[in-house]
Amino acid sequence: MKTDIKQKWLEALRSGKYRKGTGQLREQGSKTTKPRYCCLGVLCDLYIKETGKAKWENGKTIENQESFLTNKVMRWSGLLRSNPKVFVESSWGGKELFFLADINDGESLVKGLNVLPSFKEIANLIEEKIKG
Repeated sequence: MKTDIKQKWLEALRSGKYRKGTGQLREQGSKTTKPRYCCLGVLCDLYIKETGKAKWENGKTIENQESFLTNKVMRWSGLLRSNPKVFVESSWGGKELFFLADINDGESLVKGLNVLPSFKEIANLIEEKIKG
């Protein structure tokens, strides 16, 4: 992953400016609430804001993608997968590969993380496990 993009992603996840969501990249907010994002959706939002080369469609998709990174976001960020994997210790013992979207959504039990980890917990995992 490109170092500068990784740092921006970590800062965004830790900033408190993004509300955490599950199941899709972005869930459109209402007139009184902000949208909710998956950790991958935060990276997509950074891509949109930095490049202006895409936009949120229907409040939740980017270039017809609802759950994972698009090819353009992958190239921009230097990530090799649309749903990056991290090799971590599972809650039931042993090391395993888990997808970030699954960790975000509470579908992977990573030792030392809450079942539904916060963006700060996910940022710490990204910082430690994703090169860049």
